[in-house]
This record gives sequence, C-alpha cells and structure tokens, in this order.
Amino acid sequence: MRKLLLPLVLILVLAAGGYYLWISGEEPKPTPIDETAGTQEAAVEISVTVKEYSCTPSKTTVDAGSTVRLTLKNSGNVSHNLVIDDSDVATTLVSPGDSETIDFTVPDEAGTYEFYCSVPGHKEAGMEGTLVVE
Repeated sequence: MRKLLLPLVLILVLAAGGYYLWISGEEPKPTPIDETAGTQEAAVEISVTVKEYSCTPSKTTVDAGSTVRLTLKNSGNVSHNLVIDDSDVATTLVSPGDSETIDFTVPDEAGTYEFYCSVPGHKEAGMEGTLVVE
C-alpha cells in the first residue's frame, strides 16, 4: 500500500499544478466597450478659491445646460462653503487648506445666479460672486 501512496500523491500534485498552469494561461477577457463614451460633452472646470472674506474669481460665465465640475479651494483660516442661489447646488463646509469638487448641470435658460459662502456673516463681509449662464 505504501508503494502506491507515493506515486498517487505525486500524480495528484502534478495534476493540480498542470490545472493551475492551464487556467492561469487563459487570455484575458476583453473589457466591454462603453458605447456612450465620447458622446457627452466634457464638464466645464471651474475653480473658486475662498478666504476671509472673498471669492476668486468673483464672476464666471458658462453656457446654458453645461455640466460643471466646480472645485472649491479654501485658502482661509476658517471653514467656508459655496452655495448657488435658486438651485440645490452647494458644497459642504470645507476646512482650511482643503478642497471639495462637485458636479452639477446649470439651467437651460440664461440668467445670473449669485453664489456665496453661507457661514453667518461671510456673505455680508464680501464672500460672494456671480455665475452668469448664457
């Protein structure tokens, strides 16, 4: 019985190794192609830097219906956010030295929208600006 055990174990080890080499040698499966890729317009990149008590730039213009990627950078000493009036667009409070990026779509109709820091007293101190939609 012992004479059969060693050859049997050897055959099992070789078979397992061969199976492993066989499955690891498979060609990688192709990644499906996204049929919608490249058909959408790229987002308009807007960066607004805030500090006590200003927003830079204080005015920016975008096309109606555009997708916007807004990055709020806080270079101040206290937390700030950015809210756009007449919309549901707002960042969270961003700590000093940090930033936050949000994506949104501007309205399809032209208009002027005020943006500002909603921390009490900051808008009144000058932390405001204008988003112009053309």
